[in-house]
Amino acid sequence: MLRWSASEAAQALDLLGASAGFEAGFARRREGWRHQRDQVVHELAVLDRNLVAARKRVDLARRSLVVHEESIAQIDGVYLGAQERTRVLRDGQLIADLRPRRRGASGRSTPAGRRRRRGLAR
Repeated sequence: MLRWSASEAAQALDLLGASAGFEAGFARRREGWRHQRDQVVHELAVLDRNLVAARKRVDLARRSLVVHEESIAQIDGVYLGAQERTRVLRDGQLIADLRPRRRGASGRSTPAGRRRRRGLAR
């Protein structure tokens, strides 16, 4: 059996304690690094999902722009068509159909005009 003096036993225990402290420090660092790695992996996954969503929003915005431009073109076509119809009317075509019927000074039809329209002319 080995015999150790009290100071030798204290030194051996001191070395064992220091060694255990080093190992615990390394274990804490290793755990911290794993945690940082896991956090980065999670953040990358979130960024990937955000990137996919952003690309979808860009695609939707581009489609909306196309629809908007088509709508403007259609409105321009309707407006230009109305302008063309107005020009045709100004040139004298179909203008007779749009002339108001003659009315009295008050803007209302006269009794004689009403009788004529009803076929009851005197």
